[in-house]
Amino acid sequence: MKNIKLLIVDDDEITRENICEYLNDKFELIYEASNAHDAYKLYLKYKPDVILTDIKMPIMNGLEMSKKIRDLDNTIPIIVTTTHTETEFFQEDITIGVNTFLLKPVDMIELQTSINDVSSNLSLKAEKEEDLNALNEQNKMVALSELLINIAHQWRQPLAAISAANFNIQFQLENNNVDDEFLSNKVKNITDCAQYLTKTMDSFKNFISNNRSSSKFDIIETIKECISIESGVISSNDITIVSKLDKKIIVDS
Repeated sequence: MKNIKLLIVDDDEITRENICEYLNDKFELIYEASNAHDAYKLYLKYKPDVILTDIKMPIMNGLEMSKKIRDLDNTIPIIVTTTHTETEFFQEDITIGVNTFLLKPVDMIELQTSINDVSSNLSLKAEKEEDLNALNEQNKMVALSELLINIAHQWRQPLAAISAANFNIQFQLENNNVDDEFLSNKVKNITDCAQYLTKTMDSFKNFISNNRSSSKFDIIETIKECISIESGVISSNDITIVSKLDKKIIVDS
């Protein structure tokens, strides 16, 4: 429980202090509130992991606070302390989604057991989140690897064309056999390839961009870009794509 942050809400100062004193060395942090109104503010500010609350309190009762918290987070464990005379609240407790009920006066061993139970669930949840994060990171690395492979496929041909044009220019220069038309064609070839490389990078950048703001775009052009991005993989697998994409289809997304 050392990694758990606990919020204790009770208008009875003696009860609250006794609980805090008993649990003080068992939790990373303990927040205290004498009413549900202040407790809700503490919840919004510090996001505790577990809430222990009384029901009847001034300004706002514990169930009203619990309902407001449930509207924001339906997973945080809520433990309610109650008396035998407050059984009329039990149905509302269940509706709200209270995890555990403890009768007053609170038995400290029973309290610790209840917190242990919900803390174990929190630990399992944290482990699942860690596993999911690890899987997401692994998927990102796989996606990055595929992206680099696609870029390599896209760049291989224009880079080879640039290298060939450069070799031809160098060869003609060494043999004093360069004319203006030949040089102009080779320079244009290099320029076209360089522009293609730049366009390819822009296509990949737009494809993986996190910018999700609304904008108008042409579906046909987007399909062509997607095909262009995958063209290296497509051609290496001897796949031929036949398309008739002449019209513009503009959408707002």
